[in-house]
Amino acid sequence: MSRREGGGIILAADWEPNPPELTLDQLGLPPDAPWRRIRSDGPVSFVNGDAQVYIEQPLFTGTSTRVTVGILAPQATMAEWEGYHLDLFGLRVPDKTAAGPAPTFLLRNDRTGRIITCVQLWRQRARYQRSRLYAEVLWRPGFDEAEAGIRGGNPPYRGEERQHAERGIMLLRHSPLVGQRGKKEGDGQLWPGGVRDFLDDLWSTIEKWQNATGKQWGFRVASRAFHERMQEHPSRSAMYDWLEKAKIRPQHVESGQVTRSNYVEFVGRTAP
Repeated sequence: MSRREGGGIILAADWEPNPPELTLDQLGLPPDAPWRRIRSDGPVSFVNGDAQVYIEQPLFTGTSTRVTVGILAPQATMAEWEGYHLDLFGLRVPDKTAAGPAPTFLLRNDRTGRIITCVQLWRQRARYQRSRLYAEVLWRPGFDEAEAGIRGGNPPYRGEERQHAERGIMLLRHSPLVGQRGKKEGDGQLWPGGVRDFLDDLWSTIEKWQNATGKQWGFRVASRAFHERMQEHPSRSAMYDWLEKAKIRPQHVESGQVTRSNYVEFVGRTAP
């Protein structure tokens, strides 16, 4: 069963993914839309240090035939998803500017960092193990921000299932794997996508520095050399402002106390 909520979005009452044609209809999208689904094959787990995630896409426009492409996501990115089922659905767009203010999924070439696929995410879901409750984040044109909630049961939600679902929302909103907000065309401010974009730039710059120097630590996030490596090239004061927005300090990053893989947990532990 499904139910209709604000703005005409239909929310599925159960976890199981629908055929793409039905999902397109539920989200108010035409049947020939260039849909993409990013999902895990069961709960995320590690094989040879990597987690297996898939992208599904139409083989021919307007048909239900799909091609599944395996993606090996780096363990540093996927470790926080251990035990969670992941199911994202959206439209393929040329780049983050075309995605507008929507959350986006970016598939990059591991070697060059070039974006291979950009998906404007209309629906994101995360469920822990066999929990009946799951996190859902919805977006459609006209939304400035995606809307999040717990699905799969009737409130009030209690116990561990609620905690896992709430953490799922946090992961969908803050994990470097998903939830990055696209840029608005002509928006020249630093990291228009907000803290998620800033953190993605920060972690990517650290990884580039580590690959170039062969060292794990020794960088200084307040240095001009570090800022010049970043996509947005912030000033020293802007860097401190954004670190504060992200609720971390330079020493947390420079010492390895907080990283791409443990940021969500770190902020959760240190939040007042």
